[in-house]
Amino acid sequence: MSAKFTRPADREWMQLAACDSEDVDPEWFFPTQDNGPSLSKARRVCASCFVQSDCLAYAMAMEGGQPAKSREGVYAGTTGGERYRLYQRGRGRTRQAAA
Repeated sequence: MSAKFTRPADREWMQLAACDSEDVDPEWFFPTQDNGPSLSKARRVCASCFVQSDCLAYAMAMEGGQPAKSREGVYAGTTGGERYRLYQRGRGRTRQAAA
C-alpha cells in the first residue's frame, strides 16, 4: 500500500508562487549541492510564498513513490531527499491506519 497525495485540481496557484518572479533565478531551485548557496536562496523564496502548501502537494503527487535520487529540484523549500522522507512518513501512517 502506498500513500496517496493528491495534486491540486487547478494550477492557478502557480501564478501566485513567489518563484514566478523576474527577480528569482530558476537555477536556485536546482542546486548542485544540498547545502549550497542556491538552496539557501530557494528556501528564502519559498519561505515567503503564499502557495507553499499547494506547491508541496503538487510535488508529492507528481513524484509519487519515486526514490529519493530521482526527485529533483526544490519545491516548497524542500529537497528531493526531504520530500522522499515525507513520502515515507505518510506511507507509514497509511499502513498504520489500515491495520
